[in-house]
Amino acid sequence: MLLATLMCMIALAQAPTGIITGTLTDESGAVIPNATITITNKATGVVARTATTDAQGYYSAPSLPAGDYEVRAEVSGFRTVQRDATVQAGSTTTVNMPMTLGATKEVVTVEAATSQINYETHNIEGVISRSTIQDLPLNGRSYLQLAALEPGVQVSSGTVAQFNVLFTVSVLGGGNRTAVTIDGGNVSDNIDVGGGMSSMNFSQETVQEFQLSEFSFD
Repeated sequence: MLLATLMCMIALAQAPTGIITGTLTDESGAVIPNATITITNKATGVVARTATTDAQGYYSAPSLPAGDYEVRAEVSGFRTVQRDATVQAGSTTTVNMPMTLGATKEVVTVEAATSQINYETHNIEGVISRSTIQDLPLNGRSYLQLAALEPGVQVSSGTVAQFNVLFTVSVLGGGNRTAVTIDGGNVSDNIDVGGGMSSMNFSQETVQEFQLSEFSFD
């Protein structure tokens, strides 16, 4: 029973991750299958993932911790291409690689890629970095107030008469349909009526990265 409990705690403590995807094409726009993709974490220099493009020239590397990466594409008959990419938690970064004919030992560097428009889902997502969090003089110093930096969000003051209700967050008018997670674990307050609350209060100084995702059900 103890082992099962520990495994559950480890699963909840896993850090949010992102995805790198892309397509390899030649100068005519034709896709390139069976190319080797190597994704290296720039902070550690460790290869985080390797992949191979499929018959449509597509590759995908899921579950990558947020950070800066170097994406390198190699295939016989073409110059090696490398491109920097930034992965943000909960987002997909598209890194398409244009290949030109030449020796594999020749390396071509392409401009860096970041997560911008998400073509895979209809979610609206925003990530607030540590540098921004540090510079914000938040009244009450609660991490939930960071949600107000994203569009479609209303942050309201709570009351000390209720359990842990310093601030409430409503996304796209959803009221109590706002869920709060920390490092992948759900900390939403399901005790009090009103919703958009957390059962755990933290100062924003303890937050490394804050992400807000909003979407509408049909």
